[in-house]
Amino acid sequence: MGSRFVLSRRRLLVGSVGAAIAAVAPVTLSSTAARSTDAMRVNTSGARLRSGPGTGYRILASLAAGTIVRSCEPAGAADGYQWTKCMVETTGLWGYIASHLLSPLETPQPAGDVRVKAGPLRVRSSPGLSGSVLGSVATGTWGTTTTEMPRDADGYVWVYVIFTTGLRGWVAANYLAFVS
Repeated sequence: MGSRFVLSRRRLLVGSVGAAIAAVAPVTLSSTAARSTDAMRVNTSGARLRSGPGTGYRILASLAAGTIVRSCEPAGAADGYQWTKCMVETTGLWGYIASHLLSPLETPQPAGDVRVKAGPLRVRSSPGLSGSVLGSVATGTWGTTTTEMPRDADGYVWVYVIFTTGLRGWVAANYLAFVS
């Protein structure tokens, strides 16, 4: 008879350094993977992103209403909820969220190349002038858009961009040249 091997979650996590790091470190996407059109918006503040599909899993983040998640795929039912596996666009963090806390996006989502036409351009942590400034990019810098927000009260359309410099965040669309 063959031997039976039992692998617990703890043993899997500590079994190798690579597995332990992968279990803790957030995963980020390349610009091509971030172009997924399967995106949704968190519809309530305080939505919990968990490490697995169920309420017993560790909370990875508490998400604000309006947060965009991508690469959404069904993850089954547990604890009386349907679950969705997804990636938080602004952080690259993967996790699971109860499906009823997600809504389809109301606006079409562009995915294309852009160039900064007026710099230095401030890159913000969230769409709007109240978002903290993460850094700036110079005129002529290239990037890839992934998400567009509706026009805000100040009259700006905000776009999430992953720049070739490695900086990623929200910028006002009127400072970008969209390249076909």
